[in-house]
Amino acid sequence: MAKKALIIDVEPTLTDLLGLFLRRYGFEVIATHDGLVGFERITVEKPDLVVMDVLLPRIRGHELCWRMKQDPSLATIPVIVMSSIYEGYAYMDQAQKAGADAFMLKPIEPRAFVEKVAKLVGPLPRPTQHDKPLHHQLWDIRQRYEKELPHKIAQIEAGYRKAVGDANRRLLAEVHMATHSVVGTAGSLGLHDYTALAKPFELHVVRAMGADGPFTQEEEREGIELLYALRALFSGEVQHVSQAPAPAPAPKIDVSSAPPPSSSLITPRAKTVAVIEHDAELAQNLHRVLSQFGYAPRVFPMTIDAIPMVANEDVKALVVDMSMPIRRGGGVEFVTELRNATNRVPPVVFLAPKEDWDTRARAVRAGGDAFIVKPVDTDRLIDALGGLTTCNDAGPNRALIIADVARTADHLAHVLRTEGMLAQGITNPSHTLCAIAALLPDVIVVDIRGDQQAAVEMVQVLRQHHHYSHIPFVMLSLAPAFQAQVRLVGWGPDDFVDRAKGSEYVAAVVQARSRRARLLQAFTLRDALTGLPSHLRMMEELRRSVVQASRERQELCYAYADLDFTGKINDEYGIAAGDQMIRDFGALLRERLRRTDIVGRLGSDGFGILLPNTKAWAAARVLDEIRMAFGARHFRGTTGFIPSVSVGVAEYPRCEDAGSLHSAVERALFAAKESGRNRVEIGTC
Repeated sequence: MAKKALIIDVEPTLTDLLGLFLRRYGFEVIATHDGLVGFERITVEKPDLVVMDVLLPRIRGHELCWRMKQDPSLATIPVIVMSSIYEGYAYMDQAQKAGADAFMLKPIEPRAFVEKVAKLVGPLPRPTQHDKPLHHQLWDIRQRYEKELPHKIAQIEAGYRKAVGDANRRLLAEVHMATHSVVGTAGSLGLHDYTALAKPFELHVVRAMGADGPFTQEEEREGIELLYALRALFSGEVQHVSQAPAPAPAPKIDVSSAPPPSSSLITPRAKTVAVIEHDAELAQNLHRVLSQFGYAPRVFPMTIDAIPMVANEDVKALVVDMSMPIRRGGGVEFVTELRNATNRVPPVVFLAPKEDWDTRARAVRAGGDAFIVKPVDTDRLIDALGGLTTCNDAGPNRALIIADVARTADHLAHVLRTEGMLAQGITNPSHTLCAIAALLPDVIVVDIRGDQQAAVEMVQVLRQHHHYSHIPFVMLSLAPAFQAQVRLVGWGPDDFVDRAKGSEYVAAVVQARSRRARLLQAFTLRDALTGLPSHLRMMEELRRSVVQASRERQELCYAYADLDFTGKINDEYGIAAGDQMIRDFGALLRERLRRTDIVGRLGSDGFGILLPNTKAWAAARVLDEIRMAFGARHFRGTTGFIPSVSVGVAEYPRCEDAGSLHSAVERALFAAKESGRNRVEIGTC
């Protein structure tokens, strides 16, 4: 007889997602979206498992769990309580006091969820097969939710404005529940940009609910700015909720083209690149290279064929041949007309027939963002596309403001938020390192008027800090303060701005500096051969991931994968064959791992892999599957070589910090090499 599971969550998409996982293991799933109705179903159905959110209508999850545990007929039913609140762990403590058997922080990671279920109800059977692969089903759920998000955000904004307009803080309860749902569901589906911007608004609502009296102007302004940043993620302005129709049921997705390559987990969508190229041989070569690096290229021999796609689809970049004949639309003419018709033109990479000043000037006048001379150096093309598309995908630019007057910091933060940036202000320079670690700013704005020595010291400290020395500084000052500027120049401020020129000018300078910094960082922190993060970036990600795992009380796995015998392969088959093998393994990792996992290049033959919320044995199993899949690939035809890879794995918190974690994977990798190569070893600290 099939086991029965009851899922209670206000968001139908999340109950569908969790239900999908449970049905694969033979569960009969019941879903409801109301706490009181959920309790009634529990008493009638007597399920084998209950999964519930904290924030539920009519009865909160904690109270519902407590009622179950007080009833002898229900007390033995395992209960998993979920929440997307990530600060303080107050909900976790309340769940434990209510008798919950397990607690999970959203976003929900599929493997961790299934492991938690197995721990509570006993060993699970092998997952059942379905006509449609799991990753296609996950993609359908994600696509449907993405279409509903604009309406959900519009409802949240309307509720917030009503609460502020009526001066009634009690109305924020529904706003909190809706925002809480977006934070958890979007993250569980891999839509992390929405989660990252909805979290601050949820915390703002929680603080506002706990305050007394009418809303202050500062409260209202902060809430609207956070909502503005959230709405800015959509390509178009969200309709007012009174005008926005309820979302229609999502059409059936054509699974033959929509989802990414096979994986049992949610994987990132390939970036679409439109290639405008009339030379068939070159177009075919560009299509092959872009596909190898994880892009989704679309080739058009005539510009008129590309217009509908550029206008209606999410194109991340254009690659345009400047020598396109006029009869085919003309490359430069096409981009010029496109920019005159709309301000939503993606980054443009021009392929030029020759290298001279006039040709480069034509490309700049047409709005080109990169310039590559034919014959095309594909490494330079991938490098240019990586920098341009990474900047666009990284979310709003971030600025940290350091001022000695709180009102100044708040005003500058407000000005930058109205320009679409994420901005935070502090008034104590000693808090700078903590603020940088939390915000990861693209630019730092300093407006210290009283103590110039403090400004000098702060610049010195950060310029000597190897993790933060690359962040640009914009110093605000008054024009007469020339001596102070001269004194600071030697320590590396990137710009001095006269604050008397006004807020708009300051915002323009800060925006330009942050965009430039993000572009340069994308170029310098990415490996040119594979398009993956470089060694330096991976070490930063390792430190950041350990801090996050510690804060969220989760496991973190780190792996070092090193290709075997690359020197011998380069000698016998040529460097091009070795490079192709390295690119192929990088593409395989991106294809098989989750969106939340991080893959980077550690050395000439090595790759670093970070797997959040994953135990070492689970990571080893996944990486061993990738190792076997890689070994099944033959290079240079039937007479070529069969590639292999050795992998070392270690787990936090068994290793207590980033340094010990990296040392453990190096020892595990060495053990794998000494044991004969082509294997996965788990290391210890």
